[in-house]
Amino acid sequence: MRCSWIKPEVRQRIGLVGFAVVFTLIYLALHLLVFGRYAVFLGRGGGTAWWWPAFGGALLYPVAFTWEKLASGVISRWVYGAASIEMGVWWIALGWLIPYEAVRAMITVPEPAGGVVLVVLVLATVIYAMVQGLRIRVLHLPLRLSRLDGNIRLVHLTDIHCGTIHRERFLRKIVERVNALDPELILITGDLFDGSGPVDGEMLRPLDALRAPAYFTTGNHENYEGLEKVMRVLGGVNLRVLRNEVAIAQGIQIVGVDNPSDDRSGPAEVLRGLSLDSSLPTVLMFHIPRGMEQAAAAGVHLQLSGHSHWGQMFPFDLLVRLFYPHGFGYSRHGEDGGLQLYCAPGTGTWGPPMRLGSRNQITVLELSPDGE
Repeated sequence: MRCSWIKPEVRQRIGLVGFAVVFTLIYLALHLLVFGRYAVFLGRGGGTAWWWPAFGGALLYPVAFTWEKLASGVISRWVYGAASIEMGVWWIALGWLIPYEAVRAMITVPEPAGGVVLVVLVLATVIYAMVQGLRIRVLHLPLRLSRLDGNIRLVHLTDIHCGTIHRERFLRKIVERVNALDPELILITGDLFDGSGPVDGEMLRPLDALRAPAYFTTGNHENYEGLEKVMRVLGGVNLRVLRNEVAIAQGIQIVGVDNPSDDRSGPAEVLRGLSLDSSLPTVLMFHIPRGMEQAAAAGVHLQLSGHSHWGQMFPFDLLVRLFYPHGFGYSRHGEDGGLQLYCAPGTGTWGPPMRLGSRNQITVLELSPDGE
């Protein structure tokens, strides 16, 4: 039963605290599992010495996150970065643990030699994932759009996650790459902010160098930060924010719908309250890859989303697919397939600055008339 008498912002804080407690407990349990098994493989499983790094690793991220939010500084940023990398190392160690246990169940693996090989595999994978986390690929995607008069080059960015890890330097790199593509439009579909550190307008200054009109709509991390605070910061940046409203640029009707507070709702209610021009090609900016049937019914031709990160790190993508079956790439929706969805993998990363099985991406949509 929903407590409607509690203010929405209070409910959100309670939800975040509850999530943090559950996350920390699960995180601790899995750390103990991973460290315990690796200790056995390396011939160190007889004592309790491995408990301390397990507890320390599990508590490092919650402590670093809290420290960075309450008293951000140079030291807290370094600690948060180390905690985020430790999270990625642990996840990769867990990923290698599963097949290794399967191999041990079938054949005899000499220890500690087998454990050493396993650790080497983990470290090699961590290095690869960190390198991939620094790279940004550019994907060109040709699409035909109903009612479009001429060719348009549109750049789609999402999930940049500016914060403690991705700061001005990373954002400047993105802006330079985007400007080099010479687009007519730039659409950013949420999670510009990471939520790891204080909202900082100076961090967003590279956006002022964008040479094409840029539009933004909110994601879940803007909700976490507090929309009032986020809007105040964005007010001084070269970016037009669309919050449940419509703008027309380059002959395209751009609809920006806020990320829903429960992450499960679609855009139907907002779309019903907007006056859309059915003679124009309509592009919906909606952070979460949901509500495509609703958007198709409202006459939207193209929906741009993000949020899923395409799992960011294997095998997390297998779990993400359960929640967002259309959260990976291109798909068509509606009775006649009239709505096209492109869900991008994100331009930045959340948590570990790593990618494994996915890429940081700038998406270039080469739009052309469909001939209707």
